[in-house]
Amino acid sequence: MTRLRLVCLALVVSLGVAAVPVPAVAGGRDADDLARVSREIDRLRRRISDRAAERSELAASVRAAGERLAELEADISHIEDRIGVLDAGIALRRRELAALRDELLLRYRRLGELRIARRQAEAAARRWAVETYMHVGGYDGTIAFTTEVVSDAVVTAGYLDRLAAEGSEAIGRWQAAVREEEALLAEVAAAEREAEALLAELAAEEAELAAARVELATRRAEVVAELERHRALLEEVEAEIDRWEGELVRLQREQASIRRIIEERSRPKVARAGRYYRPVSGPVVSRFGPRVHPIYGTVRMHNGLDIDAPAGEPISAFARGRVIFAGWKGGYGKAVMIDHGGGMVTLYAHQSRLAVEVGQQVRGGQVIGYVGSTGLSTGPHVHFEVRIDGEPVDPARYL
Repeated sequence: MTRLRLVCLALVVSLGVAAVPVPAVAGGRDADDLARVSREIDRLRRRISDRAAERSELAASVRAAGERLAELEADISHIEDRIGVLDAGIALRRRELAALRDELLLRYRRLGELRIARRQAEAAARRWAVETYMHVGGYDGTIAFTTEVVSDAVVTAGYLDRLAAEGSEAIGRWQAAVREEEALLAEVAAAEREAEALLAELAAEEAELAAARVELATRRAEVVAELERHRALLEEVEAEIDRWEGELVRLQREQASIRRIIEERSRPKVARAGRYYRPVSGPVVSRFGPRVHPIYGTVRMHNGLDIDAPAGEPISAFARGRVIFAGWKGGYGKAVMIDHGGGMVTLYAHQSRLAVEVGQQVRGGQVIGYVGSTGLSTGPHVHFEVRIDGEPVDPARYL
């Protein structure tokens, strides 16, 4: 008898050892997935870091180009102001020059009139001198000429000066007017030359500033093109970084999920290591999977097993665990949910009466309630579900 027990024990141990490779394979896949995701995360982080450095350089280039553009704008504005002042100065000089030319024309006209008057006065002076000589018969008793020998040569500039000095008021006024007009003509001509020289100087400076304005405008266009190019590159890099950061968040979530799975699978499977109990002893009348709902009449997913049982029959806990829900749960009616650890939770629905409460620790096979037909139910039975990590699975594999 003892030998038989040892053989049985060895068989149990061997079966237990044989069951180990299955989770080990799954754990190996999880570890591979975790390593793969970690490598992708590291790769993405390096790419983001490289792109972030490039983004910083591009941002600096954009700022520098913006500063150069602002300086060029200021220079162009300054040149525009100077050109405006020069244009106003040139316009003023042109008006002054036009006024001088108008005044000069008046002086020329006046000078023509004076020249006519001078010739007339000169002719009158000639006649007056001849007549005076002929009637007087000489001058100061020392000069005596006849009418025949008096010629035009007698009326010389020196002679006319002597006549003016002796009282010819008309000739004196004429001579003064001629000198005045000649002096004024010289002044006007000098002013005109000065205005024309200044006008030429202003025009040359204006041409120089206009050339500088063209050069600055060309440089400005180049800087604007550079600025737009850098901005486009910066936007492209930022968009790429945003995409990679989104991918990084996704991978980090996947990494955390894999780690949770590994952690859950590394926990002791208390319920699975022990004995599983059938909630009630009746037959299964509706299996896991799609079916026509007995009340709604439409095809719906049936997430558990319906096990037939008479009303009031005790319902046993599938395995040991902790009660995480006990009460009314919508279409399930009165229901109990038990957490068995390792991600496994069982649910027992449509009960007539509950025998446990939330937070209570239960043993496998312990009575947790009684069969009923509460909620969406067509008659007394137990709706039994098994959920692994929140996902319903077929309970038949455990019964």
